[in-house]
Amino acid sequence: MKDDHDREVANQRLVQSGSIQAPGRNPLENAEFVRAELMRQVIELLVGQVNGAFLGRPGLFFNPNTLEPDVSQVSVGDAPEIQFLEQGFEWDNLTYIMYPYFWTDRQRWAASAFQSTGDDDFDRFLRAGSARVIVPARPLFSEQVNLYTATGILWGGGPVPTPNDDDYLSIAQEIKEQQHPTDGVPCDAWEVRVPTALVWLDGGAPLPVNPNPTIALP
Repeated sequence: MKDDHDREVANQRLVQSGSIQAPGRNPLENAEFVRAELMRQVIELLVGQVNGAFLGRPGLFFNPNTLEPDVSQVSVGDAPEIQFLEQGFEWDNLTYIMYPYFWTDRQRWAASAFQSTGDDDFDRFLRAGSARVIVPARPLFSEQVNLYTATGILWGGGPVPTPNDDDYLSIAQEIKEQQHPTDGVPCDAWEVRVPTALVWLDGGAPLPVNPNPTIALP
């Protein structure tokens, strides 16, 4: 934690001195971007195996004249797929390791090897020629995930879970998982030891006695 803090302070000093130009994000935003980009690429691999290239899902259309949402053309057909891919995997537990630049095309070596933004972790992402990414399936949906990766069938071939179903994932649980702490072990409660000004007397010596416990009236 101290190393991370020292690195962030050093990066901020470099940016403030004008010696480097920040890419528009602080290290925490960069880390969030890296995880989102890795998530997108994993989804692209999963979807591409069954439906071809992943080009996003145009669920909302805008009127070209007013730039307002066109409610009449809102697509709800993609909702089951989006919900399955978001809830079927524990994206908050995504882990990865970046491999060196030379695993990409040789023509990109020079451009990739010297990427520098002042954020060491983000630079490793920009320089990477390959990466190993592991995303666990949510235990609640493990069988459905296995079926999807083999056949592309969503939700085990059944309907999307509703609040009365055993495999329904509440939005409260999703929010809780996205707000996990950046360090330590998340839990509902923990013990804390605080300092105290109380002194424990030992040794067996008797305490002194005040011979005049009261003050006489004037």
